[in-house]
Amino acid sequence: PARGAPTRRPTARRGRPLQQMAAAPTFSVIMPIRNEADRIATTLRSVLAQDLPPDRMEVLVVDGRSDDDTREVVARVAGDDPRVRLLDNPERVVPTALNRGLAEARGDVIVRVDGHCALPPGYLERCEALLAETGADCVGGMVESRPSGRKLCCAPAPPAPRALARCATSPSSAHGVALAAVFASLV
Repeated sequence: PARGAPTRRPTARRGRPLQQMAAAPTFSVIMPIRNEADRIATTLRSVLAQDLPPDRMEVLVVDGRSDDDTREVVARVAGDDPRVRLLDNPERVVPTALNRGLAEARGDVIVRVDGHCALPPGYLERCEALLAETGADCVGGMVESRPSGRKLCCAPAPPAPRALARCATSPSSAHGVALAAVFASLV
């Protein structure tokens, strides 16, 4: 396989429509990051605060060898919450980080969250409902950018998942179909 590409087979459930799963799906949140010490604790808190039971979510923080205090901040959070795992990304690039996260992921549903974002309450639950309701391969939301100190803070805007799910399942939407196809090829 290509450098950083997943080397293990996906779980038997991954890639199957939610409607075909007997049990509630599990989530793997993959966070490709580098030098996010000033934002990563806030981001992790927003992910860990989602309403999913702890046994249905893992958080894989894939760090590109940060040279600030990012790794220490993540290690402190991971020490308090076993759902968080810190993985190394020696190549320091996002595609490799995503591949490493995918190789380690155990969840049925893959979620990408950047290190400078914050998920609104209930975001993953809304995505789960839309995946089940629409049969889409990919749901998500528009990103709302807000200034936060020296960086721009990006957060999914709450009403958008339904629109993206509809776009992704519409046969007339080339962009939505491409998005769904790209996401499906990752899982």
